[in-house]
Amino acid sequence: MTILQGDELETATRDITDAMREALETCVERGMKLPFILCSASPNGSVICMRVRGGGIEPEQLCEHFEPEGFRMPVTLMVLDQNGEAVRITITTKCTILH
Repeated sequence: MTILQGDELETATRDITDAMREALETCVERGMKLPFILCSASPNGSVICMRVRGGGIEPEQLCEHFEPEGFRMPVTLMVLDQNGEAVRITITTKCTILH
């Protein structure tokens, strides 16, 4: 297992954050209704759950647990909207997949 540190960790975190943002934008484009509940989990047990309101409002963190190496790929997201519609999203080092 590779443990990222310094610039590598910052780059990986930025990449995951960007992929999450794009996935949420896709959910809105598909007609899902804000606010969303977003749960993210990686195979090593790192998790974060947040309420995402959109409109420039900072997401509200509901819970988190981070292993020392942070999130490890692939990261799985579950997005739940206000109508009860849910989507599963997988973020890998190569792509983002909506299931």
